[in-house]
Amino acid sequence: MGQAVLNRERLRVYVAGPLSAPPAAYLTNLRRMTQEAIFLWEHGMAPYCPGSDIMYGLSGSEWGHEEYKAFNIPWLLACDAVYAYESSPGVEDEVRVAQQHGIPVFRNWGELLQFKREHSHAR
Repeated sequence: MGQAVLNRERLRVYVAGPLSAPPAAYLTNLRRMTQEAIFLWEHGMAPYCPGSDIMYGLSGSEWGHEEYKAFNIPWLLACDAVYAYESSPGVEDEVRVAQQHGIPVFRNWGELLQFKREHSHAR
């Protein structure tokens, strides 16, 4: 494994963005969320992409919307920060959960990258 994979010092960031939509729009939303997560990884963070739960649906899960939300909340709570790159009702629910648990929420790259720089010095 490469050093980047073994590095446990990466800031864990929950990627919050709109997903719920009809199939074509869902896939567009999922693509954007994945691109945001890749950007975070390339900038030294460890992103959690809640859209990756699509694999459970493709594997035969019959979960409803509430089960998917419940599946992702423990991951949100394990993160150091939330990056909410775009708003939606679901994103705002996740933002509220983060705020209730003292997890900082960022809505733009600049603030998140600044937090990362400050956080990496504190470790």
